[in-house]
Amino acid sequence: MKYLLMLYADEKVGAQIPPEQMVKAMETMYAYRDALTKAGAFVATAALART
Repeated sequence: MKYLLMLYADEKVGAQIPPEQMVKAMETMYAYRDALTKAGAFVATAALART
């Protein structure tokens, strides 16, 4: 069985996030991906096109 986790964010708001705050957010996302990988549950990740 496979599941999809899709995050939606307003691109204009996202562009206003301070770089140091974005780095922290991305580190959290990467840590989650790494945990899924170690558990053998990670399949793939890819960004969708901008709106």
